[in-house]
Amino acid sequence: MDKNENSVKANRILYIVIVAVLCVTAIVVGITAASQRGKKPNEDAPVTTEPPVTSTAPTTTAPPVTDAPNTLPSFIAPTSGKVSKEHDLSVLVYSATMDDLRVHCGIDISANAGDDVLAAADGEITKIYTDPMMGNCIEISHKGDAVSIYKNLSFEHAEGIEVGTKVEKGEVISYIGDSAMIESAEEPHLHYELTVKGVSVDPMDYISSDSKLASLTGAEIYED
Repeated sequence: MDKNENSVKANRILYIVIVAVLCVTAIVVGITAASQRGKKPNEDAPVTTEPPVTSTAPTTTAPPVTDAPNTLPSFIAPTSGKVSKEHDLSVLVYSATMDDLRVHCGIDISANAGDDVLAAADGEITKIYTDPMMGNCIEISHKGDAVSIYKNLSFEHAEGIEVGTKVEKGEVISYIGDSAMIESAEEPHLHYELTVKGVSVDPMDYISSDSKLASLTGAEIYED
């Protein structure tokens, strides 16, 4: 009996040791697995990739430097002579031909019949016409939305002058005449008007001082 009891006790101790070892082993394995699981990335999580950063701003190129389209050209006197009648839109001016008072939208430059009439600035001939009151007329369009209007011209214009012709400052376009019925009682002269953006302006404010001094004898000279 003593031997059997001893054998049973020994087996119990062995079982207890085995169970204890198994428990310790299970704990170690669990701790190791947990630590490895924490280090390993989640394979089920979706993988996203940042797209490369690219510029969506439009590429712009600086435009070439050109003359500003609204810059007025420099003007010269359209003929040589004395300014016999000034531009005035506020005070009525006496018309010897019509024997009345009326505004004067341009300047009259007295000269000899047949004297040259010049392009006051670079531009393009845009109109050639006959006005029932102001006679033969030519219009030249300039940059800056300016238009020169020549009236009381001769019945013949310079060679090559027609609508669409490009002219340069100082180029002869026509000649002093007496075709204006409304000014027929006056001495031969050029009636010259200037508009800027459709508004009548005093040409004397735009003709250079040098040109006024050289061409408009007796005219009042203004500093530019």
